[in-house]
Amino acid sequence: MSPPLRLFWAALGGVSIAYHLGLIFHGLIPNLVSRPLHMVLVLPWALVFMAKTRAQMWSGMAITLLGGGAALWVAVNQDMLGDQYGFLANDFQRGIAASGPWPLTGTVGSRT
Repeated sequence: MSPPLRLFWAALGGVSIAYHLGLIFHGLIPNLVSRPLHMVLVLPWALVFMAKTRAQMWSGMAITLLGGGAALWVAVNQDMLGDQYGFLANDFQRGIAASGPWPLTGTVGSRT
């Protein structure tokens, strides 16, 4: 692995650690903020860093960008989404739901 890539992954790891420490010391964070941000931080590790082939790496980057963008949109718009009681209001929200990595992670509908 080249030195710039090592620096990128080390920085991403540092951001992940800082985020988790922030969650511990900041207090209660709404689920519509903390869970999407977890997704943004884990997608590169799961889909790009762990890739074994170039095709896995490129598709992982594409899914990371789409899923990360969707997750960030959810975190930024959490106030509006919280008032919807879990319903998708329009085609844009359906597109966000379809573009996210939720089918890969099994998080949709998995209530315990």
